[in-house]
Amino acid sequence: MAAFPATVHPLPSAPGLPRRPRVGHIGFLNSLPLYWGLGRTGGLLDMELVSDTPDRLGNALVAGELDMGWISLAEYLRHAEELVLLPDIALGCDGPVMSCLILSAVPLEQLDGAPVALCSTSRTSVLLAELLLSERGVKPDYFVCPPDPATMLSRARAGVLIGDPALQATLSDARTDGVEVHDLGQMWREWTGLPFVFAVFAARRDFLAREPGMVHMVHRALLAARDTALENTETVCRQASSWVPYDPGLLARYFTTALDFRLGPRQLAGITEFARRAGARRPDSPVTYGCGCSTAPKHSEPRLNPTIIAEARERAPAMSRSTTELIDPTAVLDRAAAGGRITPEEALVLYRDAPLHALGAAADAVRRRLYAGSEHIATYIIERNINYTNVCVTACKFCAFYAAPKDTAKGWTRDLDDILRRCAETVELGGTQIMFQGGHHPDYGVEYYEKHFKAIKDAFPQLVIHSLGASEVEHMARISGVSVEEAITRIHEAGLDSFAGAGAELLPERPRKAIAPLKESGERWLEIMEAAHRLGVESTSTMLMGTGETNAERIEHLRMIRDVQDRTGGFRAFIPYTYQPENNHLKGRTQATLFEYLRMIAIARLFLDNVRHIQGSWLTTGKEVGQLSLHYGADDLGSIMLEENVVSSAGARHRSNRLEIIDLIRKAGRVPAQRATTYEHLVVHDDPANDPVDDRVVSHISSTAIEGGTAHPELRIVQAQPSPAAAPHATS
Repeated sequence: MAAFPATVHPLPSAPGLPRRPRVGHIGFLNSLPLYWGLGRTGGLLDMELVSDTPDRLGNALVAGELDMGWISLAEYLRHAEELVLLPDIALGCDGPVMSCLILSAVPLEQLDGAPVALCSTSRTSVLLAELLLSERGVKPDYFVCPPDPATMLSRARAGVLIGDPALQATLSDARTDGVEVHDLGQMWREWTGLPFVFAVFAARRDFLAREPGMVHMVHRALLAARDTALENTETVCRQASSWVPYDPGLLARYFTTALDFRLGPRQLAGITEFARRAGARRPDSPVTYGCGCSTAPKHSEPRLNPTIIAEARERAPAMSRSTTELIDPTAVLDRAAAGGRITPEEALVLYRDAPLHALGAAADAVRRRLYAGSEHIATYIIERNINYTNVCVTACKFCAFYAAPKDTAKGWTRDLDDILRRCAETVELGGTQIMFQGGHHPDYGVEYYEKHFKAIKDAFPQLVIHSLGASEVEHMARISGVSVEEAITRIHEAGLDSFAGAGAELLPERPRKAIAPLKESGERWLEIMEAAHRLGVESTSTMLMGTGETNAERIEHLRMIRDVQDRTGGFRAFIPYTYQPENNHLKGRTQATLFEYLRMIAIARLFLDNVRHIQGSWLTTGKEVGQLSLHYGADDLGSIMLEENVVSSAGARHRSNRLEIIDLIRKAGRVPAQRATTYEHLVVHDDPANDPVDDRVVSHISSTAIEGGTAHPELRIVQAQPSPAAAPHATS
């Protein structure tokens, strides 16, 4: 069942006027939202739309019969030198797709040597099916057949079906007829953990060179059509259900859950992985027409260009550039400053190419609008990082703090009395929050944290325990043999108020494996944070910059956070900070510049439109850069850290005090305010005459990792301690 006529000409081209671009459009139901959107926005009138199957559209585009249009991924990879990808638009999935299937009368493992029918409408789906079966050690006898389930299964043990016939098979009672239905999108996701892209939208390079304005126009129309349709899904589905045999609810599920119209870093990673695996596959026997399904002579099916496939991984950065080369940074900045959502591709262009001051001005405009009425205020908090142990089994390559479990000379653990004394000092100095941070100790399960959190809350109920992160939860749950959900519930009931963004480092797979190979994956980190949010425990999110990650990977880190935040709303803040180069295995081979850091603050404000607070970090970048961050979208300057040993061990030497932080904020043109963990204003310093005079509130008063990090000489320990003489032990 084709959703559209073979060719659509909205208006004839008038003699003497420019010819409208010839644009290929997939004639399946999966493209109906785009067709509806083009009609709704008026973009349909600006192009000559040609509707057909993906393989025919690809042939027409390569032959020059189309100027731009949809082309199957396999065909794009064969002809990438002749085409340019348009950014942020693709046809794919990130799990079950419902309309690309293997129908089999027997278990897949029994198809070795058996006849398997292939539809002839999409070379990408055909190759994907071959890859997935080959991965199972199955090498069938393939032949090409019309895309009809009954015809396929009457002549073969299985068939590969795509498009509307496949969608109909998904929704039918095929399983009850003894036919196994295997979704190609789900199989790929289980195999690789990545999305799959079936088709991309490309323009001929020669047409782009001749008519760049037309390419821009069609691209903008296509994006507007997609966004308009997805914003009006209910209307699209209700109208479509009157002339296709599916109810609106099922159509909504197909358009919004099964299909993925994005082309971002994860989708590009999926493309690269498909190309790599296709290139590594040993060529099977050529596919032929026959078995009574076609009168065409036998011939080999076109295969992917082996040179392009072999170079696919190296060409991935160029593929990314091809999706961003049409983006106008000024237009994106204007839209973002006005409150519009930007795509990962647009964020990458802004991060890489936008003028620094313009980027900061746009981010500050977003901050001012978000905090209208209190935009003149910038906040800080008084807290203490209590490092309970440095013994750790994860051995992250950027860390100078940890000691291996067998390194008894370097390793240490604080007892509960010492921890409670540090809490008492925090209360004495007006601190409101503690961050309980340490290594992944091989013996510390959920019970350890339950005991310590309960003891802290019993003694100091006024202190907020904002501590740990997904990595510690994964570790303690494994040690105690419980689920992460149970671990979260138990430590929350014991006194944990919220999670810090600890352990996020870099979430994309490649840089994370490079610097923290023993930690959980970035996807798993996010899964645990999402579980915590569902259980009512909010958190912050962080990013470690400068360990060798690419710009695209930094943006992908933000994308992964934004996607979870769209679902949970549980991230209170985003806090980027820079890698410190001393005393660790990375040895400072790469580092983020201060300008890169300011760019990240600004991009975070523009891209993370669902995360309310962006925190500047003076601890790793310096006080002047922290002050500048308030002009690049940050609304918070972090904390006066009474104690900190982790980044200080790696070379962070910056120190400050409450009076200086207040002065820095004020000289940046803002009114300082001390905040709570949840960002409520506790004290607004709107009158310098009323500024606090207690000069004991100094960072690193008891940090062993920094020279001079000793207790303030006039610090008085609260009555919980036996005598003031105990103060010097704060350096232990």
